[in-house]
Order: sequence, then structure tokens, then C-alpha cells
Amino acid sequence: MESTAGTGRAAPAPRASGHIMAGLGALVALLLVAGCERGGQAVPPAAAPRGFSALTPSPLPRVSLGVLGPELALAAAYRGAYEFSSDWFTSNLPVWQRALAPYAGRRGLRYLEVGVFEGRSVLWMLENLLTDPGARATVIDPFEGDLKDRFLANLRMSGQERKVTVIVGYSQIELRGQPLGSYDIAYIDGSHSADDVLEDAVLTFRLLKPGGLLIFDDYAWRPGSDRVEDWPGPGLDAFYTLYGRHFDVVHVGYQLILRRRSDTPR
Repeated sequence: MESTAGTGRAAPAPRASGHIMAGLGALVALLLVAGCERGGQAVPPAAAPRGFSALTPSPLPRVSLGVLGPELALAAAYRGAYEFSSDWFTSNLPVWQRALAPYAGRRGLRYLEVGVFEGRSVLWMLENLLTDPGARATVIDPFEGDLKDRFLANLRMSGQERKVTVIVGYSQIELRGQPLGSYDIAYIDGSHSADDVLEDAVLTFRLLKPGGLLIFDDYAWRPGSDRVEDWPGPGLDAFYTLYGRHFDVVHVGYQLILRRRSDTPR
């Protein structure tokens, strides 16, 4: 979990697409309600917080590239002497290294990230995958407080600022301005509410090239809230239920990794 990018709360979405977002919100609500039924008996709302996976079998197959590893010391994970206040990323590296190995150093690689925080994930990508001179990254975050200054200081330390386009804003608005079919890898780690996660997933889907990877953080995360609509998992299950035919499942664990099929239309 990196940031609150994509909450979309401080800036409304364009009016012309409001009916689409309303439809997506209704879809999430319907799927959540359907997920609270078993054996023909409606489960009272108070029972829902027992866990969406216990009430609704996940539509995702059981596919795993491994489990979370230990958090790594800065020098073990990065070449740069960056400054970070917390580490929600390096435990994912055993899975990322397996999933992303075919993309390392690829000519003109394009990477999109929603939810940057202090830059742990994009800096690791710059050091390990975006190594071709023509590789580029686009990052989106509202950068609340002093986060932008902290991220930019780390980015300057990497010496690779020219490779990174920084967009300050909310993902539900800014993703609409990105070119279709332009990214090889997208990492979504913005707002964690089910409706925001679903919206980020739908908007990012057509930004991927055929064969591109779509990575979601915190698929299995459970916040302190008792409302399942505040959890990422139900939003991602809803996305896969409707869009799963366009993807091969690479990994299902704490994170979710999908690969866009090459035979799906843009």
C-alpha cells in the first residue's frame, strides 16, 4: 500500500462520464450483495465483515509465483541511497522478480504507476527493468503534504529524472488522458476502496499493450473498516468477473498480477 492516489474525492470526474461511473458503482454494489448470499439465504450486513473470500468464492484461479519475502534493508534492494520512511514494497520482490524477468531491459519499455508515495517501487523499476535508454515511466499521485518533495528528492538521487513523467492528480481523472495501448506494465496502488480500485482497473485495462502486465497491490488487504466496500479485493474480483476473458492470471496472493492476452481487441 503506497498512497491515496486515485481517491478521486477532492476533484470530481468529468461530467460526461458520470453515468459510466454510476453504473460501475451500481455494479460493485450488486456484486457485493450477490456475494452476501449463500444457500438461498441472504446474509445480514453485519455478517459480511467475516471476509469476502469466505462468503464469495473468488473467481480467480489458484496461481502463485511464491509468497511474500522479508523486508529488505535499503542497500540490499537499491543501489541509490534513497530516504524512505516506511517499507510496504520490498517484501513483494520475490514475486516481482519472477513475474517481471521477461521485461527487464526491454527496448523502449513503458511503465505506469498509480500511487507513488516516496517512490520505492518506481525507483526499483528504474534500477532493474527500465534500464534501456529509451525506457520511460509515468507516475500519478496527488502527493498530499510533503510527499512530492520527498519523492522528487529520491528521483533526483537516482539520476534518471528524464525517464519519468510525474502527474500530480487523481487517477480516476488523469488515467483518461493516457494513450491507449501504450504501456507494457502498470502497477495500481492508489485508493483501496472497492469502487476506486474497480475504476482504476477498468481505466487501465485499455492502456496496456497486448502481453502487458497489470499488477494490483493489496488484493488480500483488510483495513480496520467493517465495510467490504472499503476493501480492495471485492473490486478486483468484480473486475476479473467481467474482464477476466482478456487476461491470463500470473499470480494471486497478497498482490494480484494479470497479463493481457495478445488476442484481445483494444
